[in-house]
Amino acid sequence: MKELALLAFSIMTYGIPALLLVLHLLHFTLPKRLDNTWFKAPFFSDAERAIYSSYPLSLFKTIAYTCAVGLPVVVKKRFIDLSPASSLNILFKLASYLFFVLVLLGVIMVLIFLTAAIVL
Repeated sequence: MKELALLAFSIMTYGIPALLLVLHLLHFTLPKRLDNTWFKAPFFSDAERAIYSSYPLSLFKTIAYTCAVGLPVVVKKRFIDLSPASSLNILFKLASYLFFVLVLLGVIMVLIFLTAAIVL
């Protein structure tokens, strides 16, 4: 059990900063390429555009774009035409996949901590 706790601690120590770094890198690059196509009326309402224009909440827009690039099945209902995401550079796709792998590692870390808390 001690080894699992050390694994979870190492994921927390290195995974969370890496997740935040990838999210902010995507945040400063993806909206510049996709806002002209998707940040309009049929995909986002007027209220959503007002909310997601400022910094802290615009990260949710970036996560939606990341889902459109990395996991298009999840956002197919919102973004009907996914051709702008498919025409992006391979680096954006790899960064999106890395983001989802880091999120998955975070979920695994939480499950390990919960298991350790229940067992101990």
